[in-house]
Amino acid sequence: MEPPDFTNHPLNKHSTVNSDSNNNNLNNSHSTVSTKEVLSNISDLIPNLDYAPWYAKQLRKLGAKRFMELANKARAGSDTPHVLFKWMIENNSIVK
Repeated sequence: MEPPDFTNHPLNKHSTVNSDSNNNNLNNSHSTVSTKEVLSNISDLIPNLDYAPWYAKQLRKLGAKRFMELANKARAGSDTPHVLFKWMIENNSIVK
């Protein structure tokens, strides 16, 4: 089965995270996407929902664009994408 293509996904157009927001949204001038929506789009990469807060923190840290870029690379590059995705997040500085 081929992994889903998120090339044109709206999250790929977001590059900033509004960490000051009380409503926990990822904002840009065109639309607002919540952290919950982002995490629901990568549910295949989060095998245990108990770790969702950690992924939410990483999303805010990396920004939606980079976060989704890593998610897409993990899906395309591994038979165990959830393991690769976690590694990519933790080693973001060396992932091109």
